[in-house]
Amino acid sequence: NSSTSSESSDYLWEITSKKGEVLPINKYTEVVISVAEIEPVWLKPSISGSPRNTIGEIDARKGRYNVYVAEGEEVTITLHIKNNKTTELVGSKTFKVDNPKAATKTNTPSSNNNTAATNTDLLPLTISVGGKTSGAISKAELKAAGELDFVTLTKDVKKSDYRIVRYEVKSFGAKADASMKTVVNPNSKFNFSVNKIVDQLSKGDLIMFHKIKVKGPDGKIKEVPNLSLMVE
Repeated sequence: NSSTSSESSDYLWEITSKKGEVLPINKYTEVVISVAEIEPVWLKPSISGSPRNTIGEIDARKGRYNVYVAEGEEVTITLHIKNNKTTELVGSKTFKVDNPKAATKTNTPSSNNNTAATNTDLLPLTISVGGKTSGAISKAELKAAGELDFVTLTKDVKKSDYRIVRYEVKSFGAKADASMKTVVNPNSKFNFSVNKIVDQLSKGDLIMFHKIKVKGPDGKIKEVPNLSLMVE
């Protein structure tokens, strides 16, 4: 994972790009910005770096924005909630930039935002759906996958030693549940409630798997970083 995130609030939120965790240079890239239980029109994103780096609305009512990166090896998108006269910082997410002209830097490990796990708690795996660990996924791919899965980070880790025991799902977008009710799944396979969310997804929506609990070979259950995917 090539992005880093920081949080300054208790909101459940995400910024997801169709290109995954690396933004292309000198091209427009669509991102979806979502904050649970907050109207998308209240969100005010900004982007770091050169004045030529921009983030503009495609459809603010659905949290859809276009990002253009003109310079830099990485950029940070910072998110605020602005309602009437109050402005509150939600957090920021840093993306690497696919810039062939820039000097190559060593990527450092990072986690998705809003995870309760610390570095010492992290398990040697990355959550996935249909092989996707970030970026975009189609409804057909979600339905074909039918479960939350993971990939191991090192060859010496046995996948069979780990088991997903619980997670929660939220969707954001035009057809997302207006009350943002939490859907809980007691194992890796999608249950009826998760499949119902998948059926209601539309292009540009975001589906977030969070509060993911995994049981390791020592019998301990730990929470792992979120997985958020954009529907294409």
